[in-house]
Amino acid sequence: MNFIRLSDHNTPPEFFKDNLPLVFLGAVQHINVIVGANNSRKSRFLRHIIQQEHKIVISYDGDLNQLYWQGKRLMLKPEDGPKEIWRDTWLAIRIDNLDDKSEREKSIKTFFHRKAGQNQIDATSLRANLDELVSSLSNMAVPDNFKSFYDLLDNFLAVLTMSVEVYENIKDFEGRNKYSNQRSTFQRHIDASFPGINPGDTVPYWQERLRLLEEILQFAGELKKISVGPTHPHVNYLPVLRTARKLEVNADNIFEITLRKQYKISEDSKLTIETGLNLYDKVGLARNGSRSEIQNFHAFEQFIGDTFFQGKTVHIVARRATSADSQHIHISLPDEREDVTIQELGDGIQGVIALLFPIFTAQEGSWILIDEPENHLHPGFQLIFIQALAANPLLIAKKLTYFINTHSNHILSESLLSKGGLEVFVFNRKDKDSSNVRSINGHEHSTLEMLGVLNTSVLISNCTVWVEGITDRLYLRAFLNAYLESLSHDKHRPHEGLNYSFVEYGGKNLSHYDFEGNVTENHELLQEINSVFINANVFLLADHDGNDEKHKAYEAVKRPNFVYQHTVLPEIENLIPTQIWKDYLLNELNCDAKTVALIGSIENVKQKLGAYFKLLLTKKGKPIAIEKIQGGGTLAYTYKKGIADYVYRNVISGEIKWEQLSTSPILKEITEKLYHFIESKNIPA
Repeated sequence: MNFIRLSDHNTPPEFFKDNLPLVFLGAVQHINVIVGANNSRKSRFLRHIIQQEHKIVISYDGDLNQLYWQGKRLMLKPEDGPKEIWRDTWLAIRIDNLDDKSEREKSIKTFFHRKAGQNQIDATSLRANLDELVSSLSNMAVPDNFKSFYDLLDNFLAVLTMSVEVYENIKDFEGRNKYSNQRSTFQRHIDASFPGINPGDTVPYWQERLRLLEEILQFAGELKKISVGPTHPHVNYLPVLRTARKLEVNADNIFEITLRKQYKISEDSKLTIETGLNLYDKVGLARNGSRSEIQNFHAFEQFIGDTFFQGKTVHIVARRATSADSQHIHISLPDEREDVTIQELGDGIQGVIALLFPIFTAQEGSWILIDEPENHLHPGFQLIFIQALAANPLLIAKKLTYFINTHSNHILSESLLSKGGLEVFVFNRKDKDSSNVRSINGHEHSTLEMLGVLNTSVLISNCTVWVEGITDRLYLRAFLNAYLESLSHDKHRPHEGLNYSFVEYGGKNLSHYDFEGNVTENHELLQEINSVFINANVFLLADHDGNDEKHKAYEAVKRPNFVYQHTVLPEIENLIPTQIWKDYLLNELNCDAKTVALIGSIENVKQKLGAYFKLLLTKKGKPIAIEKIQGGGTLAYTYKKGIADYVYRNVISGEIKWEQLSTSPILKEITEKLYHFIESKNIPA
């Protein structure tokens, strides 16, 4: 797990998790979405990251923040227990005739020689070294810090291990001292003694001391598992105060000047504040920059052309001008008589350009901090934005880390559907000076309510695709994505949320909807819901469940904006090509290869796959409970969701391509039919 350091131990706590101040924020992913009610310090959190003098990523397979505070607690003197536990010398050590081949002996000697003449272990020295380690952890900034930390840790671990061994020896001796105070070899080259305690006498409080030594040793062992990742990344901050428009004022970048003054942001060579006001200059520099800068810029132009101009080749130019007043960015399209200035584009496209240009042109490994990207963006553009961050190959290759403060339920919803590489943090006000932070844990509805989302927050797309449930939605998303990747760049590329939206009708609930458009508000009691009131343009996909009467009824609907399609085979899982199924069963479920080899052509299977696989597949020689209990032959939910996730994940990553999916004739036919339906509702005839 990756952590970022939010503060050192001397900084007043401002953010908390599990009632502990957040020195280290964990679960940091490629994309980090920050949500919360108004005034929950989300924007302040972004500025807090900016103001951190030394930015660092630390990897640890546990809760680093809990570990840090465990170390702080170990340094405290407990209120209970005899004070002598903490007052006396616990152990005295002497090393002679150092063996250069023994790393352990060298580590022990180095530890004691850090301070001239020190050769004793007591509570004071233990706390001093713990404090040094914990403080180093919360202040590490440069490579020399890391080396000092690991060197100190290695030496401390050697001494702790030796001390525990000494106390384990007297434990076997019923707690009595077995070492002479003059000279008694504990092991080769090392003498151990208990000052003031004669051989044969009981060592006071040896059990309590052994327990504490073991606890400190375990803590230090956990510190050993920590590794340091990237440090001092470049930071691009995209504040709420941004625009792609040229302002008719004389001051250069008035937005940045205002932000730096009001938020007390100091000058930093590794911080860029992207307000959009210097976009003209940056476009000129990017178009005429280094090879990598030019490649990044062309990738941005291609993205804009694919997304907003039906795959046309787009050129974005900072046209030469004789005066500042005539400096404008122009968009050049091949079939337009004259170039279009950026001011002539819609505010939504301008907003996307202002957001994504600095990201496409950012330095590799940068941290991108974005405050409320949804401002002035249609919900469909919000989805375009977050999907670009998650799936654009060039942006993925840059290994950027995003922190996105948002109030958008559309960005949140898309984030919750994401498979890996994305984390959602929820902020709640703790008191007037601090906030609680938690990772989202499945309470999506309460989070949406906290954002103040109403039904009217969801604007209507140009058409709707009706599916039975989430797995059907994942499949169609994947099929469409793979199909679009196979098309030439001049073809229409629809975007979910803008050009179309999914509606999940939940199986038998389909009978509650009227698709004929016959239900009117004149009825005394509306027996069915008129789907036209939701969206007049409907593509309806249903399983071929053997209910011929149902299929005939929907096929008979003559409304021109309605298209009905069933899967032909029993369920949508039957459409997945055989080889993809075999790869899933072998690589994800670890089924026995011999039983997987027995699978024939899935597209010829006329029964639901839960029933088909039931008596066929085994794992380690035992049958797999792959059929849903009382499910009429359908797959158990774990496997139904598992294969859908597998297909979606591998399509998005490029492992599964349209060439492979299209070997299933019915899958190919349904996908192409769906694409042409969406296209017809978004491109005027």
